[in-house]
Amino acid sequence: MSATQGRGLASLRTAGTARREAADRQALLRTPLTQDGPPTAVFDFDKTLTVRDTFLPWLTLLRGRRRTLAAGLGALRAGLSGVSRGGSSREATKAGMARRLLAGIPVSDAQAAARRLVPHLTWSDPVCRRLGEHLAAGHAVLVATGSFRLPVAEMVAARFGPNAPIQVIGTDLDEDAGHLTGQLASANCIGEAKAARVREWLAQSGRPGGWGYGNTPWDLPMLALMQHLLV
Repeated sequence: MSATQGRGLASLRTAGTARREAADRQALLRTPLTQDGPPTAVFDFDKTLTVRDTFLPWLTLLRGRRRTLAAGLGALRAGLSGVSRGGSSREATKAGMARRLLAGIPVSDAQAAARRLVPHLTWSDPVCRRLGEHLAAGHAVLVATGSFRLPVAEMVAARFGPNAPIQVIGTDLDEDAGHLTGQLASANCIGEAKAARVREWLAQSGRPGGWGYGNTPWDLPMLALMQHLLV
């Protein structure tokens, strides 16, 4: 077998696996919720409730394409430099983006940009429908995002209603006198940090982990807290 043929077979296997995983995911989402299960549900946001990431589109609406691109390149370089000193590239890049783009921005402007983005988002209808089923069943629902909590909370309220009993946790932005300072007010809410925040929420609610919905390896520590999970 030639190298080209080998790569072709590998691609077919990968495509077949992806199709099977997608079919399994849809089957799980169609499975009715059990009435005797733990009454809690935790959802990732980007690429779980939505089809695509919302971080850069929100920043672009708020600050403009050219400025966001320049800030992103600068933050990425700083993040890679941080890795060489033993830091985290993801957290350093996110902090750099906040520092370059959000310092001095009114909180109300940041919230308004998130609401303007909502009509342009592609939502995952099966996952959103599932969230609605959890709400209808009276379950405690949490959206746990690695992105900034402020815009995601606005998008969730716009999609599911401002009075929907959904809590949102994520990477917090520092505020002062109604303006963003450009600094992070919490650790980057991914991986073990996200799991710790979810564990705290479960403890406060006094309920065990029930259903968890995520999409990346970064969600696995959070999903490990749940009795039923979908990746």
